[in-house]
Amino acid sequence: MKENILIKIFDSAYSLMLEENLVELTWESKSERIYIRRKRESSKNLPKIEKIGEKKVEEEEKEEKGRDFVRSPINGFFYRSPSPGAPPFVDVPCEVKKGQTLCIIEAMKVMNEIKAEKDMRILRVLVENGKEVKEGQELFEIE
Repeated sequence: MKENILIKIFDSAYSLMLEENLVELTWESKSERIYIRRKRESSKNLPKIEKIGEKKVEEEEKEEKGRDFVRSPINGFFYRSPSPGAPPFVDVPCEVKKGQTLCIIEAMKVMNEIKAEKDMRILRVLVENGKEVKEGQELFEIE
């Protein structure tokens, strides 16, 4: 008789797990403890979930076609000029040549000049002078 009750409990618990998409379930009483774990479904069988804002990003990319960004290669502090009070390396908008210094990223007390990898037009500076930047962060909007 106790076996029949346990089978019913397992069956109900497993059905609940499927309905609620649970992977693990634990049930306890004074005298018993039941733990059930099932395999996760393969992600290829799950419906694709669209990320919030994904459509908006796609639309913005279409609008800004042909525009690109200069990104920080390292973490550090962004400086537009070689020293305080000196003019910035680049004004906006402006044309720059390959190899021209765009800014400095200070990392661990080392001043790293960030140079243009190609001829380009700087449209906007996206970081405030003296602010911390992360690796991969957009510094300049270019075309």
